[in-house]
Amino acid sequence: MGVVISMLRGVNVGGKHKIKMEVLRALYESIGLRGAQTLLQSGNVVFRTEQRDLIALAKQIESAVERKLGFHSDVVLRTSTELRDVVARNPFAKRAGVDASKLLVSFLVSDPGAEARGNVLRIKCEPEELRIDGREVYIYFPNGMARPKLSMALVERTLRTSWTGRNWNTVRRLMEMAEELEAWFERRNYFKETTMAKNGGTQAKGRENEALQTPTDLGRKGVEEITGELRKLLADTFALYLKTKNFHWHMSGKHFRDYHLLLDEHGDQIFAMTDDIAERARKIGGTTIHSISEISKFQRLKDNNEEFVAPLDMLAELSADNQALTRFFRAAHEVCEKNNDVATTSLIEVWIDQTERRTWFLAEIVSGLHAEQKPLSKAAGAS
Repeated sequence: MGVVISMLRGVNVGGKHKIKMEVLRALYESIGLRGAQTLLQSGNVVFRTEQRDLIALAKQIESAVERKLGFHSDVVLRTSTELRDVVARNPFAKRAGVDASKLLVSFLVSDPGAEARGNVLRIKCEPEELRIDGREVYIYFPNGMARPKLSMALVERTLRTSWTGRNWNTVRRLMEMAEELEAWFERRNYFKETTMAKNGGTQAKGRENEALQTPTDLGRKGVEEITGELRKLLADTFALYLKTKNFHWHMSGKHFRDYHLLLDEHGDQIFAMTDDIAERARKIGGTTIHSISEISKFQRLKDNNEEFVAPLDMLAELSADNQALTRFFRAAHEVCEKNNDVATTSLIEVWIDQTERRTWFLAEIVSGLHAEQKPLSKAAGAS
């Protein structure tokens, strides 16, 4: 069959039929639907299946939802080809000034028939405009969807079939996701075939790569961009951790105990970030650093291998490195925002806050040490 788009009716609306999208993805995977990806919180799932009977598949999904989540939700399915056709048939596409956010497409569970289509077109709906084509109803709300004149319940009763609606922007994004998933499976199949040919039919490498793939709705290009940033951040974080511990171990001078313990605390906080950064890359289907040599390859913060570093210089260098790490976090945040990766941007904001706090502490200490040295310099000049 290929890639299919699934739309659940009445999910997370008005406090009823609540479901987290990660739970919904897991449910789809549990009944053999591969690569399940969700969009928004309204029950949109894109997946791949070998099943050809979509009516039976919709019933299977409805049964799984009812069995595992405790409520019934009508499920409407469209293949990627059918959804492309829905976009191509948009009767408002060529009209100037149409606001996409005010255009709704209602996907019908079944074909209502010619008589029902004729009856629904006779419903008075001004200022809204209604068009029906096949199993889709296109409705334009020039004044917005909040308080429409058109009775959606009347339209549904007239059509005598269940439906679920999605605004035009969501429809377009679902089509893009379906095409991205199609392309992803095509690349994977090509890779497997190439690998088999190179290794005389050996499929082990293909299985290894498939095992590392995690379903996500970010798109492969987005995953590659985000994991590239996370890989560099992880290398820099490891480099900063080791430098912080280096200076912790080799601290000296009259404030030894205070600085020694401070850097130990900073080291623990920095090290705790490494696992979160690496696991975030894996959660979206990317890979991360494998070795010390890869840390060296990707890190931007410089090492310090000097035999002796004065305490003031240690703290000043760590302060500057934490400031640089904050800049790297902000750059990665922009990449994640561009790809609508809300989860990674949220994590980065926490890491920025932690890094700025370390910078604050270190900068205050460095400033205080400089202030202590100035009176000594003046006294030496007076003598």
